[in-house]
Amino acid sequence: MNENSSVMNYGRHKIDDKDIDAVTKVLRSEFLTTGPLVEKFENVLTNYFGNQNTVVCNNGTSALFLASKTLGVSTNDVVIVPSQTFLATANAPHLLGAEVVFSDVDPDTGLLRAEDLLNAIHLARKRYPAKTLKAVFVVQLNGQVAYMPDIWKLAKEHGCFVIEDACHALGASTNFDPKFGLKKVGGCEFSDSATFSFHPVKNITTGEGGAIAFREFKHASLAMLYRNHGMNRESLTSLDVSLMPASSWSYVCEEPSLNFRLPDILCALGISQIQKLPNWVDKRAQIWSFYECLIANSGVAKLVKKEAWCEAAWHLQPVQIEFEELGKSRVDVFKFLNQRNIFPQVHYQPVHLQPYWVERYGRDELPNAECYFKKTMSLPLFIEMTESNVRYVVETLMEAINR
Repeated sequence: MNENSSVMNYGRHKIDDKDIDAVTKVLRSEFLTTGPLVEKFENVLTNYFGNQNTVVCNNGTSALFLASKTLGVSTNDVVIVPSQTFLATANAPHLLGAEVVFSDVDPDTGLLRAEDLLNAIHLARKRYPAKTLKAVFVVQLNGQVAYMPDIWKLAKEHGCFVIEDACHALGASTNFDPKFGLKKVGGCEFSDSATFSFHPVKNITTGEGGAIAFREFKHASLAMLYRNHGMNRESLTSLDVSLMPASSWSYVCEEPSLNFRLPDILCALGISQIQKLPNWVDKRAQIWSFYECLIANSGVAKLVKKEAWCEAAWHLQPVQIEFEELGKSRVDVFKFLNQRNIFPQVHYQPVHLQPYWVERYGRDELPNAECYFKKTMSLPLFIEMTESNVRYVVETLMEAINR
């Protein structure tokens, strides 16, 4: 059977027997929901990040919501979000009542730059003079990392928290200062919080799941409270004992919240998967290099620019093509690839162009985000891809463009 005859989606999870055994063990245990593996998974992540404050939750969107809520984002606030991202980055703080100002990005990487942030800060101050500029969301797109030292410095000059949407970047490392060597994304070296997703197409999976790394313990502690209905069994000092006598069944609702917990059964899968992450990051880099060699001399396509200060954990395989200049339709290119079992994707439609936000704010002028969107598509990238698979994808793409 031709190895290129099977369907190649833009992303695909990998589950092995060790993963299955880990999950099966939990199915035979006392705990399916919140049990000992939640804390164990948090400790594994904490050690991996080189951070002391990691909280797991039920998905990456919840991670963004909990990070926002924990850092105090609310109705009197405004936040800045790069437009080149998934809907969740803007939805999470907005659902807490904050207004959103969208920023432009680097057209060659899709990443936020300090100059883009400064423009967005000026717009936020002008549009919402009576509101507090509360937080900046930095999307670590595709598995690369924005230049965080400049963003951190600028954000702190304006009194903002910095939240990394690092859902694409689990396993990435940065080298902003060679004196200190590589630092893992999630260490919060230049952020107050970093959020992650364990969706099946991400670098590891728990089926659905997420995590939040915090710079400060007090924020991690608060996120744990919000993760579990705002309920605290540890501190009963605020109970009115005349109404509810303290006992083994007592708990305190310190502030209403919802259930964002990640169950033991999914934590078991996460603990098993993360053991493979270093090798998988290397494998993704190898696949990226295969693409780079084959596309470099095509004359019609290029990969996104690599940033020198990071070792990417490539979640996506973005390629840039000037469709309009070539007189080609991206829709037609997709159809041609689909007919040959190749299913690319686009990441992402700029959020500021979504109808809800246009109706609310009007159409902001963010030309770089729109440029990135128009020329970028994500080719297949998953652990089990072979060099032959990559060659087939690139040759088919060139055929689609040149026909």
